[in-house]
Amino acid sequence: MILIVGCQTQKVKAADLKVADTPVPTRIYQMFLQDEKATTVNRYIKQYHANYDKHFWKTKYNGKTPQQAAQNEALKKIKRFVIEDKALVKAGLIKRPFAEFEKYQKENQAGANLSGIAAAQKQHQGLMLKLESQYVQSHRKSVTINQKKDFYAKYKAKYWSVPAIVHYEVLTFDRAKIKDINQFSEKVQQINGEHIDLKSIQNDFEEAGFKGQYNQTDSLHDDNQYYGVYSRLASDHSNELEVIFPVWISEEKMGLLRIFSTEDGGFQPFSDVQDDVVTRLLNDKLRRKISKTVQQVKIHIDQAALSKQALG
Repeated sequence: MILIVGCQTQKVKAADLKVADTPVPTRIYQMFLQDEKATTVNRYIKQYHANYDKHFWKTKYNGKTPQQAAQNEALKKIKRFVIEDKALVKAGLIKRPFAEFEKYQKENQAGANLSGIAAAQKQHQGLMLKLESQYVQSHRKSVTINQKKDFYAKYKAKYWSVPAIVHYEVLTFDRAKIKDINQFSEKVQQINGEHIDLKSIQNDFEEAGFKGQYNQTDSLHDDNQYYGVYSRLASDHSNELEVIFPVWISEEKMGLLRIFSTEDGGFQPFSDVQDDVVTRLLNDKLRRKISKTVQQVKIHIDQAALSKQALG
């Protein structure tokens, strides 16, 4: 089994690694470990200013070599993969652990775009979503009203918060009616970032020959126009009050936007999201159950075989 990427590699028998009594095939362990190469190299270069040369994998940094770090990360991911696959087997979604890699081989022969561990992981993720759906369907009726309310109270800020409502005014100009775009742009630059209400400068623009349409609205009724564009353009998304911000809605329309107040959006009512509460609660329960099993699982490693790795 290839344990790490380098100029030289050593092979270890598949039996030298077992997770929960499940042998890890040589090629699969190799895929997981190969997948750690780039991340490990980048981390050690950034954290320890390491040189990526022929001594890289053997050099100790803070008591550990990059090879050991890569092996540890690969083992963590393999442990979880095996436990999740065992759950998939129990649910009847696959016949045996690592079945995703068998399917990958068949698809790869047919010219699949994804290859290696990426293809297997994509299939694995899809199967885990099916497992979650199956688990929710089977256990939905077992969730009590108190469990729902407790979960909602604990996670409402994470899952069911409503974005802040932003109140703003806008002065809109049609591009076709702007005869001198350079003069118009200069005038916009003069008030860009200023703390002036748009109603007071509307007449000033009209006197210069630029008639704009004034309106007040909020982010709830924006229809992804003025405020939607502002949110995508504003670098800090800070909803800074009272500052004028120019917004090009399209090639034909431009607006000056000024936020004058905001209010907390609050949360979606519990009564409106009960189904989603149950789904998230049960998904969370399943993930915690799997994580607990991963922590407790026994893993067999032939340390003598691992210690013989000679990387160059």
